[in-house]
Amino acid sequence: MYRIKQLWIYALFLILPVNSLFSLSNQEEIKQKIAAILTKDLYPEAGEKLIILNIEFIEKKRPPIVSVSWIAHLVDDGQHYKPLFHPPSTLDTEEVYGFGQFQIKENHSIDLNSALSKQSLERWRSKLIAIRDLMRQVVILRCMYFCRHNYGKNTEWDLNHAIEQLHFLSNKEKPKLP
Repeated sequence: MYRIKQLWIYALFLILPVNSLFSLSNQEEIKQKIAAILTKDLYPEAGEKLIILNIEFIEKKRPPIVSVSWIAHLVDDGQHYKPLFHPPSTLDTEEVYGFGQFQIKENHSIDLNSALSKQSLERWRSKLIAIRDLMRQVVILRCMYFCRHNYGKNTEWDLNHAIEQLHFLSNKEKPKLP
């Protein structure tokens, strides 16, 4: 009897088409779309890029969602501060952790209007703004501390405190990596 049930189940899988939203080709397509959405907030010409992008597909929920974690490489080269002299040592790079959940439509596109997707993108963008602001602060403090035209307003403590804040914010919300 048990063997007959197994055969029936196997026959049903062969006969009925399995229409999974997250088939292998769809997974790759969704991963590329999410990477494109996240990369819009980066500056590839400066060397910024996604280093790691992990996606977990959760099809049990309706509408289906994907849980995403990533690491982005950010670069601040100091070029936006024209009045100050910036030697190459003022370059600042950070690896920033991010995560979010995105709803998927039936046509395999990302539903950017859903509350879940909007919240994830807003959290990521606000984190990017805060980190970039701190990176710029670190670049300026390094310049003022290490350059000959030190204005005397900033000390080594200011620089170390800004770097500490930057690393804390960058490592906040660290995703689980494989």
